[in-house]
Amino acid sequence: MHPLYYFQHGLPTQNTSSLQWEGMDSANRRVKPIPGRGIDIARSPLEAASMLTAVPKDRVYLIFQLYEDSFAAFDILKPLVIRAGLDYTWEPRRQGEDMILGPGGQAPGPQ
Repeated sequence: MHPLYYFQHGLPTQNTSSLQWEGMDSANRRVKPIPGRGIDIARSPLEAASMLTAVPKDRVYLIFQLYEDSFAAFDILKPLVIRAGLDYTWEPRRQGEDMILGPGGQAPGPQ
């Protein structure tokens, strides 16, 4: 799992340890996961649960981008998200597909 942001005391901090952020122009950024980094949910579900409890559930709506190899991990993650009381949706992604944040990206529909 490669969260875009980590939260501490309700404030977001951009994840630069497992994501590569590239400015495309003044409004759009390309975000790519760094292979071998991130939270391995199968091995560290408590780390994922701890990260989720820090998310301010009254101000944040989670959107999971699932790559082809991520569905089994998401099955482990979903109960943790629900237990944390967070609203979420998900969107499938093809391996190697770029995630674009900003007006040039796509917003997923509600689930």
